[in-house]
Amino acid sequence: MDREIIFRCAAGAALALGVAWFGSRVRNRALRRKWRREQVADWTALAQPRGFEVDDSGDKVVMRGQVASIPFEMDGYNFITYGMDVETCIRFPVEDQEAAFSVTTWNAQYPAGGGQPPRGDEAFDARHKVRANDRGLRHVARLGPEERKLFVDFPQLGVLQSHGQVLVRLPYEPDGPHLDAALRLIERLWGPASSEA
Repeated sequence: MDREIIFRCAAGAALALGVAWFGSRVRNRALRRKWRREQVADWTALAQPRGFEVDDSGDKVVMRGQVASIPFEMDGYNFITYGMDVETCIRFPVEDQEAAFSVTTWNAQYPAGGGQPPRGDEAFDARHKVRANDRGLRHVARLGPEERKLFVDFPQLGVLQSHGQVLVRLPYEPDGPHLDAALRLIERLWGPASSEA
């Protein structure tokens, strides 16, 4: 009789755990669907006035657009690709596979040995680290007062160019001012005028 009671208790506990697990999965799916609908609505509100489009047909929500003749995508992306949480980034390819350039608020070790001297702009230099290899120095040269002010005014912005791709980091939940600041940076650092430098 004791074995039967133990078996029934164990079966009941297993059933309760299974029901809880299933309920948790259903609840998590519903929350993910709700979050995705909200993200699509928020990103559409950002995209439409700027002439961009939002695509939610794949695994993730993607905003597509063009600035300074540069087609880009904005989505959730692992900015450095090593152990960091997904962040919202604008990304686009560039022809120069060798150029490496970054502006971050953290001490990135990439490109190795490419640390640049302070720009002479106290507000910018206090927070931002600039790194570049020889091929990326043309972007460093384009970090004028207006570009540095964008980084100061929007400290969550960051850029990383390597292996023929540029990532422009935005806040996790982007807003219009941050998006516009990122687009201005893209235009000034990678737009047609920068290819002539």
